[in-house]
Amino acid sequence: MASARQYSGSANGNRSLERGIHILGAFRPGVDTLGNGEIAERTGLPRSTVTRLTKTLVNFGMLKEVRTERIYRLAAAVLSLAHAVRMGSPVLKVLGPLMRAESTRRRLNVGLATADRTIMVYLESIRHNPRPTLRSIVAGEQGRWS
Repeated sequence: MASARQYSGSANGNRSLERGIHILGAFRPGVDTLGNGEIAERTGLPRSTVTRLTKTLVNFGMLKEVRTERIYRLAAAVLSLAHAVRMGSPVLKVLGPLMRAESTRRRLNVGLATADRTIMVYLESIRHNPRPTLRSIVAGEQGRWS
């Protein structure tokens, strides 16, 4: 069970928004769907709060509800936001072409990640060799800092 999380709810933050974002963050690769109980466990939020916020996230197109199973999955609007981040990144606009050139010139894989609190998120991953490997990293994938 997740530990109880403190939300600001102060003049510098909005507790409901923080909680909604935390709910979206409960979804990870390999976890396509979650019910309210699972979300409550992962976030440390009361189930009644999760129920209220998942309804709001569905209404605003961030979650898709699978009513027959009483579960949720991330909706396409989340991917649209991620795409906007990648396309609007000034770092990727400058480094993307350089990364591709170096990958080709040196015949190696090149990746670029940024910190997101305690994890890293790949902005770009360029594979020199198109053959499948045991571990291939894609943009948006998360990892731990070693």
